[in-house]
Amino acid sequence: MRKVNEKYRLKDFWDFGLKQFRSAIFGITIILSLIVTTFIKIPHLARYDTLLICVLVIQVILLVSKYERVYDLIPIMVFHILGMILEIFKVRHGSWSYPDAGIFKIMDVPLYSAFMYSAIGSYIVRAIKEFDLEVIHWPKWFISIGISSIIYLNFFSGTFGFDFRNLFYLFILIIFWKTKFTFVLRTKRYQMPAILSFFLIGLFIYFAENIGSYFSAWTYSYQLKAWKFVDLGKISSWTLLIIVSIIIVIELQRYFSQKIKIKNIIND
Repeated sequence: MRKVNEKYRLKDFWDFGLKQFRSAIFGITIILSLIVTTFIKIPHLARYDTLLICVLVIQVILLVSKYERVYDLIPIMVFHILGMILEIFKVRHGSWSYPDAGIFKIMDVPLYSAFMYSAIGSYIVRAIKEFDLEVIHWPKWFISIGISSIIYLNFFSGTFGFDFRNLFYLFILIIFWKTKFTFVLRTKRYQMPAILSFFLIGLFIYFAENIGSYFSAWTYSYQLKAWKFVDLGKISSWTLLIIVSIIIVIELQRYFSQKIKIKNIIND
């Protein structure tokens, strides 16, 4: 196992911020697109459709520039599909809505919306490269896939009052208590408890969600008359979704590392 440092230096925090920025470039450009399309309208083209064109162009640029590889599209598309299914379900049951017009919609859900889930996948895939991420004490594949599956299903059952997230938190603490992510800042390797990482990323996405809802990317029922901060309970939702996302990426890399030149970051 590689040597892990315990003390951070000021230059390390600069490197950390820079690598986080590069990892989140897909999500950042989507947020910028949300802001720009609020003030700049293209004649005869609905905003939701404009956003779809923007995210498709961004994705193509990332591929052509080799910022993302063809393999990276696998987890990104998995998130896109899972996100679209969840969006359709939640919109149909009134959890939130996309009130503006648009041609490219499926069951009242604009196609661009699923790219926000893809951005999470893109961030995790890129962060693994930027930070030379490795994970120690990762659970067996059937345990990690099992917990991620029931968390995802809970997003649906919770709509009908069958929300078991408090029980999941206990499972997560037990399963990931010893799990740690190690990462490189400048030339030194550090580590962070996986549980803390899950929460911090979920908190960051919560802040990004507030920006998105402020610029009318989507609207919750309590934001129809006037914008207000997204319910704090969404932090737990995003944290759980991040756990599902990280598990998917890590398990996909474990699987494909046996078939193509992809690094298996599980280091036990």
